[in-house]
Order: sequence, then structure tokens, then C-alpha cells
Amino acid sequence: MLKDLWFNAKKMYRKNARPLLAVSFAFTIVLIASIVLNAALPGSGFLTVPLVVLPLLFCLQIAYSRLQQEGQLDLKEFNHFYVLGMSGKFRRSYRALASFFKSLLIFIFLIFAFGIIAGYVVPLFNPEFATLSEEFVQMAEGSAFDYEAMMSFLNEHLDVFMPVANVISCLALAFSSLFFFGGLAANMMAVHFALTSPGDGRFVAFTHHAVMNEIRGEYRRLFLGITWPSILLYVFGFALGSVLAWFNFDDYWMIANFGMILGVLFVWPTLPIVLGAEEQLYRKYAGRYAFHMTMQFKNLVNDLSSYKDLNAEEEAEIAELKKQAEELEKKLSETETPASENKKTSDSSKDSDSSDKKE
Repeated sequence: MLKDLWFNAKKMYRKNARPLLAVSFAFTIVLIASIVLNAALPGSGFLTVPLVVLPLLFCLQIAYSRLQQEGQLDLKEFNHFYVLGMSGKFRRSYRALASFFKSLLIFIFLIFAFGIIAGYVVPLFNPEFATLSEEFVQMAEGSAFDYEAMMSFLNEHLDVFMPVANVISCLALAFSSLFFFGGLAANMMAVHFALTSPGDGRFVAFTHHAVMNEIRGEYRRLFLGITWPSILLYVFGFALGSVLAWFNFDDYWMIANFGMILGVLFVWPTLPIVLGAEEQLYRKYAGRYAFHMTMQFKNLVNDLSSYKDLNAEEEAEIAELKKQAEELEKKLSETETPASENKKTSDSSKDSDSSDKKE
């Protein structure tokens, strides 16, 4: 399966390289602009991401799908689906807010983890840091706790503590931002499902969550198997951007955001491959989405049937819905049965072949 993903993604990439790179670059520039604005005005990402970045990511997915189906795309049509991407059903499918809070927890955890590691490693190479750290700890543990004196001590020796703090914070932000972007990519399948699902955003999110609980291990293996070049490019770009910014800024926030910008720019040429992998993975698991969608519809109809004091018209409507649910379940079982029978047939033929060879 992994080889098929690679082959199909590369085939699509080579066939439509120019328009794919063009629309991917347009999205990348908008994403970089959002990062720059958030670096200058921290917190502005809460507006730019849901109102600009996610709708354009939706446009990018639609553009890729149209290229794959029709073989051509007018670049002027790239933004035509922006308003549709603004709707809650599609925007919430990316679950950007949930990914952000998870990334924030990872950032806080890594700050503590890298801080503990630095407390053991840095003194081996910087005796002055070891001495000043010990003095600071003694001040903190002293009976006469003086907050102003401690802050004055840190400001006095800022040139010793700040580089270590910047490295720790940049490393933590590198991995947490990578997790955030990975979370958006993982939820692209939910957007594909939302395009064909009659339900609202909550219905899409619930179905996607149920499917991911079943396929999470296999999905991660396949997704990481095809996107590892993009991950390496992001890490390399982040490191290079942070090093370049180190000589111009003394604040980890600006250093890390510059690294993020260069990391995103490095990923741009491989973005079409990520899009192709996500669409193929959705096709692979489309049956699971259909199954959970049908089961939810069936459960909803059963819940409606349990209500009392229904009039004749309402009972007729529920009966019709129940009939539709049964037909959906029947169609789903008919589509899954041949595959299982083929698998059993192939397995039995393999067993017979092996027994013939032994004879």
C-alpha cells in the first residue's frame, strides 16, 4: 500500500507539476504572512487561521481534487471555494483549535523536559552558567524570598541565561509547531468526508473520530511513510531559519517564528505529495466512513422510533427513514461482502497452491 501511495502521488505530481506548485505556493505565501503577523502581533493567529488559512487550505484540497479528476485547473478559480471553506462544516473539520491546545501542552512539556536536560548538559560546557544557576537556586530556596532581587539577578546575568532559554524555547516550538501542522494534515480526510456527508460539522467530527480510532496505527504508518521528506525539510528549514535569525534577534519568539517561516517554505515543493497521500488514504478508508455514517443514521432513526405520542404523519416519516437506513446498511454489506469473499478465495487458493507444492 505504501508503494502504491508513493507511485500515485508522484505520478499526479509529475503530470500536473506546474499548477500544483502554483496553488501550493499561493497557500504557502498566505500561511507565511499569517506567521509573520502572529510574530508581530501575538494572538492574531486566532483570527487569521480560521478566517484565512483554513478556507484557503480547503480551496487547495478542492483544487487538487479537480486536477486529479479533470486533469486541468484554471488558477483564477482557486479562490472560488473560499466562501464554502468559511462554513463551519468544513472549517471545523480541520479541528485547528484542538490541535493548537494539544500543541500548547506539548510545548509546555518540552520546555520543562529540555530545561531539565539543559540543567545537566550546559554546565559541562559553561562553568559560568553552572555557578550562576547554583546562586539563583540558593536565592530561590532561601528563607527570605525576594522576587525583585531574583529578577534583578536574572537581568544582570541575562547574557548567560538568555541563549540557553532561547535554545530550549525554539526547540520546544519547533516540535510543537510540527505537531500542529501534522494535526491539520491528519484531519484533511475529514474534509473529504464532509464534502459527501449530509450531516453537519458535529456529525462529520464524530464520524471522523470513530474511524480514526479504528485505523490510527495503520494510518500513521502510511502517512509518515510518505510524508517523512516533508517532515525532514521542515525540521531542516526551521533549524536554518533559527540560526540565521539568531544573529539578528535576541528573543526566542522572533527566532522561532523565522525558523517556522523557512520551514514552511522548504515544505512547499512537497505539499502536493502530501495532498495526494491524504486523498488516496481517504479513498482507502471511505468504506469505514460509510459504515459509521450508516450506523449513526440507523441509531438516530431508532431513537426517533422510541418516542411516544407520535401522530400518524410522524410515524410514516420515521418508517420511511427506517427503510432508508435499512437500504443503506444493505448496500454497505453488499459492497463489503465481495471483497471479503475475494480475500477468502485468494487465501484458500494460496493454501491449495502451497499444499500442491508440498506434494
